[in-house]
Amino acid sequence: MKEALPGWARRVVWTACAFATLFVVTSVGGDIMTGLTGHDNVLGLIPALDLRVEGNIPTFFSGLLLFGCGTVAAAVARTRQRQGLHQWHRHWQALALIFAALAVDEAAGLHELMNAPLRDAFSTTGVLFFPWVLLYGLFVLVFARVYWRFLLAFVPWYRVRIAASGVLFVSGALGMEMVQGSYYSAHGPDPTYLLIWLTGETLELVGALLFGYTLLKYLVTLRATAS
Repeated sequence: MKEALPGWARRVVWTACAFATLFVVTSVGGDIMTGLTGHDNVLGLIPALDLRVEGNIPTFFSGLLLFGCGTVAAAVARTRQRQGLHQWHRHWQALALIFAALAVDEAAGLHELMNAPLRDAFSTTGVLFFPWVLLYGLFVLVFARVYWRFLLAFVPWYRVRIAASGVLFVSGALGMEMVQGSYYSAHGPDPTYLLIWLTGETLELVGALLFGYTLLKYLVTLRATAS
């Protein structure tokens, strides 16, 4: 059983999708503008709206989106507990904390701070040119092992969408980052590199949006079954 999202939830989802689309379009538009005119600033608008720049509007949006996913996960944990559904309670609580941590990391760019010391210590290059992917890759493996049975406990509609959102997010955050590192090591920051970078950021956004939508759907349905 799946309940339709209430009006407020639909507005949140559509607003988030609109902003994500806007930032992808402005990033591509900025690249085109730079290529045609040679200007990469335009009164500060290009860096302010580029998905690939840290500490700007899209960074704030991405952090807010991840925090929103964590907030919905926490709401699911509370709702299930009130309904006496104690199985997977710690998994839901941990999921909320993980997404809160991801939101802080995204907003502050903490993972980027690992690159220089790790690269100096281990002389990483190629797919590991951005060596933070090693640590986060290990975390993803542990996460997948711990949450495998949790995922299988969902009915297929939720299971497929949660799995798809995870694959999209990890492909963008880790997979494309390794492709990006390999390309950068060989060719430097040319237009193809920027396109690879933008593809990774876009996959992250789509994965987070799909996950947030699926969690909202699950929360609404969970609350409806109790009424």
